[in-house]
Amino acid sequence: MRWEAVETDIDKFYDYIRKNHFVRPNLKSTSNYGDREFISSNVIFLDYDKGEITMDEFISKTTITPSFYYKSHSSNPEGNRFRVGYVVDTPICSPDEFKIYSRELAAHNGVISMEDWDEGSFSATRMFCGAEYGFHSTGEVMSLKGLRERIPPEMFSTSNKFAYEATKHETQREPSKRRGLTTEEQIIRDEFFKNGVDWFISQHIQPVIEHSTPISETDLFLFYNPDKYFEVIKKRSFNGKVMSNYHYDDVSCTYKRNCFVDGEHRRNKIAVSLSFIHQIAPELSLTDLLTQELLYIRNNIDNNKNPIDKTWIWDTCIKEYIKPRNFPCMRHKKMSIKKGLLGNQHYKSFIKNFRKDYCLSIYDNSLSVSDNVKIINEYLYEDTETNSLFVNERTLKNYLKEERVIYTNKPIDEVKRLYQEGLLTLDILKEYKGKIDKNSMTKYKRLIS
Repeated sequence: MRWEAVETDIDKFYDYIRKNHFVRPNLKSTSNYGDREFISSNVIFLDYDKGEITMDEFISKTTITPSFYYKSHSSNPEGNRFRVGYVVDTPICSPDEFKIYSRELAAHNGVISMEDWDEGSFSATRMFCGAEYGFHSTGEVMSLKGLRERIPPEMFSTSNKFAYEATKHETQREPSKRRGLTTEEQIIRDEFFKNGVDWFISQHIQPVIEHSTPISETDLFLFYNPDKYFEVIKKRSFNGKVMSNYHYDDVSCTYKRNCFVDGEHRRNKIAVSLSFIHQIAPELSLTDLLTQELLYIRNNIDNNKNPIDKTWIWDTCIKEYIKPRNFPCMRHKKMSIKKGLLGNQHYKSFIKNFRKDYCLSIYDNSLSVSDNVKIINEYLYEDTETNSLFVNERTLKNYLKEERVIYTNKPIDEVKRLYQEGLLTLDILKEYKGKIDKNSMTKYKRLIS
C-alpha cells in the first residue's frame, strides 16, 4: 500500500473517505515498514464491531454528535458495524493525549460504553478504511479546549500512565541523546572514510586465512576461527530458514561463494552476519569488527548496483559495537576441516567416512557396544568440541557389521556376510529360502548369477 501525506481541508478529507481511500493520522514516515511515529491528528475515529446496536440507533441517541459516520466493510445490511469520527479544531500532537481524548469520547457518548468499542480506536497510529457503503457528515467540528474541560485534570498529571505535559508535544520533543564517539572511535572513523576498503582491510588483517566447509546439514552456522578472521557460512535468518553463503557446484564438485545482489536484502544479510560474528567473538575491537564487515561485503556482496556506501557500513558497525543486536543463532564451536583435506569429495561423504573410521579405531572388543558408544562420543566431543558429531548404538553396530567385526544371528545378516566374504553360492542361498524375504532372495540371486 502506497501512502501519501496530504494537507487538506475538511471537505477534501471527507471526499477521500467517500471515495473509499484508507486514512491514518499524520505520521513521521509514509513507509509501510518500521515504527510508526505519531506527529499529529485533527480527527478521532471510534470503531464499533460488537454488533448489538445499529449505526442509526447510535446517531439518534448519542449525546455527543460526531462530525461524520459510515458503515464499515464488515457490516451487515442492518449496519451494526460502523465508525464515527470527531473532527477537532486544534491538532492533537501527543499520542498519550490522543488516547485520553479518544477514551473520553468512547466512554461518555451516552450510548456505548468504552469497553464496547474496538481497542484499536485508542491507538494514535491506526489506519481506517474508507466509506464503501455510504458516508454521512453532520458539519460538526469539536472544540479541543471544550473536550479537554470534560476530562478530570488528574488524567493529565505526570503520575498517570497517560501522562500529558503541554510543553512536550511530539513535534517539540528534544532529540534523543545518542552516545557520542570516543576519541579512539573518531580516529578509526576518519581513517575508514579517508582511505579505501581494500586499504583498510590490508592494514588490519593480513593475510586473510580461510578454513573449512560445513560439516553436516544440521549445522546452522559455522565460523572460521583463524587468528582474527571469522566468516559465517550458514546462518539462521529472520524467518527461521537457513541461509548459506556457499553453494555446492555439481560441475566442479566444490563449494563456491554466493554473491548477493541488489534486491536480495543485502543489507539485512550484512547486519545479521555482523551480529553473529560479534556473538562469536564479543572481544573484537571496533577496528576488527569493521574489518569483518568489510571482508563480508567484499567476499559476498555485489556492490555494483545501488552500492552500499561507507556511511551505511560505518553506522551498522558502530551500532553493533555499542549495542549488539544479538540476532538468534546456534553458537556451537565446530570442528575445523581444512579445504585441502576435502579436495573434490563432498563434505557429507567426508563426515560419514571420518565418523566410521573414528569409531572403528577406538572400538574395544572387551567392552559392550553400549559402553563403547559412551566412550566414543566422549572422545568425539573432546576432539571436535561439538555436539553435532556423535554416534548411537545402532549406527555403531552397523559400522561393526560392515567391517565384519561382529555378526548377528539374523538370516539376512548371515547371507550378507557370506556374500561379502565371497562364499555365497546358489546352493547355499537356497538353504535360506523361507528364512529371508523374497526381495532379498531375488537380489542375491542376481548378484551371484
